Amino acid sequence: MPEPRQDGARDDFDTIRPADVRLSTTDTTPTTAPPAGRMPVGVLLALVALLVLGALVVLVLPDRVSVPERPAPVTAAPEATDPATNGAPRAAAGPAADTVPPFRQLELERQRDAAQEILGRMLELQESLEARAVERWGAEAMEAARATAAEGDERFLEQDYEAAQARYREALEALQALDARAGAVLEQALADGASALEAGDAARATEAFELADAVDPGNPRAGAGLARAAVLDEVRAELDAARRAADAGELDGALERVEAALALDAASPRARSLREELRARIEERNFQQALSDGYGALGAARFEAARRAFERALGLRSGAPEAREGLRIVEQEVLAARIADARAAAEAAEREERWEAAGEHYADALELDPTLAFARDGRARARARAELDAALEETLAATEQLNDPVVFAEARALLDRAQDAEPRTPRLARQLEALEGALAVAAEPVPVQLRSDGETTVTVLRVAELGRFETRELALKPGAYVATGTRVGYRDVRVEFRVTAEGTEAPVTVQCTQRI
Repeated sequence: MPEPRQDGARDDFDTIRPADVRLSTTDTTPTTAPPAGRMPVGVLLALVALLVLGALVVLVLPDRVSVPERPAPVTAAPEATDPATNGAPRAAAGPAADTVPPFRQLELERQRDAAQEILGRMLELQESLEARAVERWGAEAMEAARATAAEGDERFLEQDYEAAQARYREALEALQALDARAGAVLEQALADGASALEAGDAARATEAFELADAVDPGNPRAGAGLARAAVLDEVRAELDAARRAADAGELDGALERVEAALALDAASPRARSLREELRARIEERNFQQALSDGYGALGAARFEAARRAFERALGLRSGAPEAREGLRIVEQEVLAARIADARAAAEAAEREERWEAAGEHYADALELDPTLAFARDGRARARARAELDAALEETLAATEQLNDPVVFAEARALLDRAQDAEPRTPRLARQLEALEGALAVAAEPVPVQLRSDGETTVTVLRVAELGRFETRELALKPGAYVATGTRVGYRDVRVEFRVTAEGTEAPVTVQCTQRI
C-alpha cells in the first residue's frame, strides 16, 4: 500500500480502507485451526489479495472515476477575457485546488456560470443601446451602468462570484431601464420634430428627427420628418407668397403657389389648410359670379344663358337655394315669354283678320297655362270670327245663287249676324258692304229675253214651264238659271245662263236641233 502522507494534506478522494474479505471454497467443511505460532495458508492468501486490491485502488481507480474540474486559475490582469462569454472576464484562480473541497468547487463554478450568463445578457443589451445612440439621450445612466459592471468585474476577478452576480444584475437592470426608456425617447423626439415643423424651425426639426432616426434606425416617421425638414424653408416661402397673393385677391395664383408647396411637402398641415381655405374662397367667388351672370342674363331676356349660369352655380354648390330660385325664375320667365309670344302672334293675326291663325295661337297659350282668361276668350272670339268670315266669303263667292229664296234668306240672316260682330274690322266692313250689295241686286228682277223655234218645249228650272214659243220675256232676279228644251224626235237640250243687274248680254236661245 502507498505510504500515508506526512504533511497533513489530503487527496481528492476519501481514504479507502481495506475491507474484510472472506474467501470461500467449494468445501464447506470447517477447517482445522492451524498450529500455534504459524500463519495459516488461507490468511496469507487473504492478505495477498488485499494488497493487490489496494494497489488497484491507488493506481487504476483515479483514471476510472470522474472528478469535478478545478476552477481555472485567475489572472491578475482584469482585461483577460473568456471568448465563451462574449468578452466576460475569465474566472480568477481561487485557493489552491488542493485546499477547496469538491462540493464548494462545484458551487463556485455554478456561481461563476451564473455571473457570466448575466454578463453576456448585459453586454448584448449594451451593444443594442449603443447602436441606438444611447450616448445622445442616456449617457449618464449608461456611464453609471458601466461603473456598476466594472465593480462586478472586480468581484469576478476576486472569484467572489455571488457579489459579481449582484453587481452585474444591477448593471443589467440599469441597461434594461435604459432600453425601456428608448421608446419614450423616440416618441418625444418625433413629437419635438413635429412641433418644430409646425413652428417652421427647420434646424430644430432636423435635430429631433435625426435623434429619432438614431434611436430607431429606419423609422419611417423619422425619415419622413427629415425629408420634410429639408424642404421646410422652401415650403414656407411658397406659402408666404401664396398668402400675399390671396390677400391681393389673386386666388388662382395663390392656389398655384400652395400646390407648389404641397409638391415639396405633401404632408404640410399649413399647406393643406391653406389649400382648403383657397378652394373654398374660389368656390364662393365662382358661385357668386355664376349667380350674377344668371340674373344679368335674365334681365336681358337671354334665358338659355341664364339657365346655364344657374346650373353652373348648382354644380359648385349642390342644392343652393339661390341657384334653385334663379332656375325657377328662368322657367317662369321662359313660360311668360312663350305665353307673351303666343298672345302677340294671336293679336297680330286678329288685327290682320286671320282668324284661324289667331285661334291656333290662343290655343298654344292655353297649352302653356290653361288658366289664361285672355287665351280662352281670344280663342272663342277667333273661332267665331273665323266661322263668320268663312261663311261671308262662301256667300259672296256664290251670289248667283241668291235668286234661290232659301239661299237668299240664309244670306240675309248671315248679313244680320255679321253686322253685330265686333270689332268692325276693314275686312268685315268690306264683306258686309259686298253682301248687302249682292242681296240688294238679287232682290230686284230684271227683264230677260228668251228665244226658241216654236217646236221646242222650254222650261226655266225653279221658275216656270214656258212651253213652245219663238220669243218670250221674263222678269228674273239676278243669279244663275238653267233652261231646258224638249222636242219629239230630237235630243233634249240644257242651257245655263247668268242674270246680272243689267240682265243678260244677249237673248237666251233654247231649241232642240239634233235629231235622234
